[in-house]
Parts: sequence; C-alpha cells; structure tokens
Amino acid sequence: MSSPPSRNLRVAIVTTHPVQYHGPWFRKLTAASGLDLEVLFACDHGTKPSFDAGFNATFAWDRKLTDGYRHEFLPNLHPKPGPQGYWSRTNPVLWNRIHPKHVDAVIVFGWGFASTMIAVAAARAHGVPVLMHSESNLGPFTRPPWKTALRRATLTALFSQCEAFLAVGSMGREMYLAYGASPEQVFLANYCADNEFFGETHTRLAPQRHELRAALGVHDDRPIIVCSGKLFPDKEPLELLEAFARVRRERPARLVFLGDGPLRGDVERVARSSGLADDVQITGFRNQSELGCVYAAADLMAFPSKRETWGIVINEAMLFGLPVICSDQVTAHRDLVIPGVTGDTYPSGNVDALAQLLALRLGDPARMRTMGTEGRTRIQSWNYDVATANTVAAVRYAVSRARPQDGGRA
Repeated sequence: MSSPPSRNLRVAIVTTHPVQYHGPWFRKLTAASGLDLEVLFACDHGTKPSFDAGFNATFAWDRKLTDGYRHEFLPNLHPKPGPQGYWSRTNPVLWNRIHPKHVDAVIVFGWGFASTMIAVAAARAHGVPVLMHSESNLGPFTRPPWKTALRRATLTALFSQCEAFLAVGSMGREMYLAYGASPEQVFLANYCADNEFFGETHTRLAPQRHELRAALGVHDDRPIIVCSGKLFPDKEPLELLEAFARVRRERPARLVFLGDGPLRGDVERVARSSGLADDVQITGFRNQSELGCVYAAADLMAFPSKRETWGIVINEAMLFGLPVICSDQVTAHRDLVIPGVTGDTYPSGNVDALAQLLALRLGDPARMRTMGTEGRTRIQSWNYDVATANTVAAVRYAVSRARPQDGGRA
C-alpha cells in the first residue's frame, strides 16, 4: 500500500468522445478539491458537424461540451475515427501518457474500444492505479452460453486489473460484484442529466406551456405522451405505437416521438394505416437546447426500449415533472422509477401491459401530475455533485491501494 500524496491527485480520464452528459460532470470534477483532472478523448465526434446514422442527421451539439476542464483529442491510428467500432478509437500515445510522470490514477470509460486496453496495459506496466467506469450491467439479455462464459472470463480478468469501480446505478454495481469486485471497491458515480440546465429550462418554459402544446398541434387539453430517443429497433417505437393505438380508441391523446432514426418510415406508415396520422408526430432530431420545448408541453414519458444500459431520457423527463412508463429492460428504472409513485414499469415486449398502464395514467390527469412532482423531487438528488464527491473518494481509495507492477513507478 502507498500513501496518497499531499498535492492534488493527477487524474486522467480516457473516454471515446465528448458526450453531452459528461461535460458538466467533468467541470465539477475539475473544480473538486484535491483533483487535477485531464480528459483524454479518443476522437472528436460531436464537436463539429458530422452525420450520425442513429439520429439520421448531420449535427454538432449546440452546447459547449469541452469548456471548463483540461482536455486533449489524442492522435488516432484509425483512418476514420468515430464513436462506433472497437478499432476506430486506437490511440497508442496513451502508452506514454498513462505514466506516473503524468498521472496518479486513470479512469477508463468502458472496454468497447481499443484504447481501453492500451490505457489499462500502460497503467499496469507503469504502476498507475486504474478505475473502471461503465454503463454496462448484467441485464437479463439473451446470449448464447459461450458468449456468456466468454464475457464473464474477459471481464473478470479485466476487473482484476482495477483498483476501484464507478457504477452509474445499482445494476452496474451488481455487475462489478458479480465479476470479482469487492463491495468496498465500488463507488456510485450516478448517471446524471444536467439538472441545473434542465431545471432552469423547465422554470423558463413552464409559463409557455399552452404555446408549446400548440406548436405540437395540440390546441385542447388532451394529454401528450412523449417518447424520446433514436427510432431504432431496440427502442421499440412500433411497440409503443401499437399500445397507443389501443388506448386511443377510448380516449383522446397525442404521441410525440422526440427524435429520428431508421424506423421513421415504418412508424409513419403504421400510424397512417392505423388511422393515427393526426395523433402521432415525429419531431426529427432535436439538439440539447431544443428538448425542453417538447418536455414542457408533455404530460407523460413512455420509454419501451428493450435494451438500455441506463436511459438518460428518464432523468430529463423527470426534471420536467413527467411521470415515466418504461420497460423493465431500462436500467434506470431500478433507481429512479418507483411504481405508482414516480412512474411504472412493465415486462419488455408485453404490449398489453404497456397499453394498460397508458390507459391507467391517461385516465387520471391529477394523479399524473402528482407522480410527476414526486419524480421531479426524487431526481434532484441524482446529480453531478453526488457523482463528483463519490468519484473523488474512489480516486483516493484507488491511489491508497496502488500496486506497482512490471517495473513499478518511475
């Protein structure tokens, strides 16, 4: 065991690219007492206009993602660096950067790109403690037995090289423990939306609710259901549309898909064939500063995704006082969705159950508003300040139990 130095601890974060939900957290970490932070990005996706197939749009985020903290975009060996593909983020320069001359600890974000392995290998060779941050979880996902066994063996070996772990929620904690981490090694770095930004947006837009609803084509008091996310098969927009069609037979309502994607044409076709063309709207891609205009007009969030490592749109919706209905495959439900209090969950793929919950909540607007208020209260404590304090504690813990290997510290 080595004692932590009295100076600020130098920490490098190795991650794929700037993400809209990480920037505010990195700024908080930079301001935290005792840390000297630098973020090392494997590529610059999202900082300049580029096409994203999932969003079906060419975009750059309209909020500054890299202001307020030290960062660097690392040289990449891949001819087309990007956020997808294991080898598309290959940054050999990490071998020299993850060294005690430069850092006291390194936090690696996941294991889905080549530079994760470079950073971990460099840390082990140079005696730098490793912290693992991941959105992954055990999940009830169906995999062939051989894939399950390979995943367990691979992650158990990888986690054995880490001194501490940052879990985004309770299901992430369970994964770390299942693959060999001890309870004292796991710290909660809760996955957050920008509570301050969305809270201020909610306050500003609340008086404009009537106008915002009119902009979505709703000129009466019928409830608006919003589903935010890419129109991918895994997000199950057609499942939600089928459930909505059943409910719409009994009561007026509008369904708004906040996003875009490859299933847009299918959603539009099914809506027309079901006689719902006037009750279903697809907004197309909306940037960060535009999301609030839809959330502030809505009454209920529905999120039927069948495979979701977190589900940050639930955080966003709750910040606007929306109750949430989501499938049990949305990991965030374990920590944020209290059945009958802040929202409801149903078995993924069960359209009957989803339709019943939609009918139940739409049939009691007063209860929906109460649940939304409960959710907004709950999400206030799920914030960057908590994630930052726990991350600082995790770094200190990791440094305290550093174990020089293969030559030790220089």
